[in-house]
Order: sequence, then structure tokens, then C-alpha cells
Amino acid sequence: VRNGSTDALAVSKSSYVGIGTTAPEAKLEVAGPLKVTSAGDTGIGQDLVLTNIDASTIKSYAPLTVQSGGSNDNFNLTLKGSGTGKVYIDDDLEITGTTTFPSGLTVASGNITASSGNISASAGSGTFATLTVTGNTNLATTSGNVGIGTTSPGSRLEVTGDTAINGGTTNS
Repeated sequence: VRNGSTDALAVSKSSYVGIGTTAPEAKLEVAGPLKVTSAGDTGIGQDLVLTNIDASTIKSYAPLTVQSGGSNDNFNLTLKGSGTGKVYIDDDLEITGTTTFPSGLTVASGNITASSGNISASAGSGTFATLTVTGNTNLATTSGNVGIGTTSPGSRLEVTGDTAINGGTTNS
């Protein structure tokens, strides 16, 4: 099918359909922007590959949900940078539910805040978890020793450095 002197739609010998290309390499190949407008879902049976090597964008002008599996499935959703690439979140991130970071979590700037619940650091047997806090804080532990100014406390509470106790102490 031609649009004036330009091929607008091509069907190859392999029954591949090309829009904006005369040599489609897949069942449907669109050369140029693609807009899908429908009242229902649009399904992709295999991988969605974005091939712009400079930058690719998935954009939504309304709330966007990316979901892995159905409500009764147990599938992971993986966001992954290749090689030395990283996954960047360029705005606020809100996490609901319990979340683990097996390789650690680094916050370059800003805060980690728990509006309810806890922020915890844990370590395996024989190792220590380190929670670094800038400013004044309350610290609670469910088991083990607590060290202030030391990474190897030898008792329930060990303080290395100057200590100030306001309000006295009570032995029980």
C-alpha cells in the first residue's frame, strides 16, 4: 500500500507486515512512533524490546501500573540495568509492605522514613548489623548487644567515648 510515492504498508513473502518499512523482520514491524488507543488491554505475548540505544522511554499520562502475574501468582518483577548500569528512581519512592534489599540499600541524598512501623538492620549469626544515624535517636533491639561508638559490644550496652546521663540511673 502506498501513500503517494512512499510505501506505507508492506507485506513480506514471510507474511510479515511492515508499517513505514518495506522489509519487516517480525510479524508486525512499525518504523516510527506507535500509538495504541483502545478501551481494553493491549497484550504482548513475549518480550517488549526497546531498541533506541540513546534512550528509551515508557510514558503514561495517567497512573501507570506494572504488574507481574495475577493476584494468585508468585512472580517477581525485576528492574535491571545491564553491565555496570543501575536502576535509577528519579523522584519520590513509596514502598508498601515488607521489603528486603539483599545487596544493601544506599540513599545518595534525602531520608529513609517510617511513618509507621520500623526500620531495621539485621545480620546473621556471629556478625553485626550497623545502623548509622546522624543526630539524636532512640535505638531499640529485640536481642543481642548494643554498641555506641563500637562495632563489637561485649555486653548488653557498651558505650565507647564520653557519656552523659541526665535524670540519674536506677538498678533493678
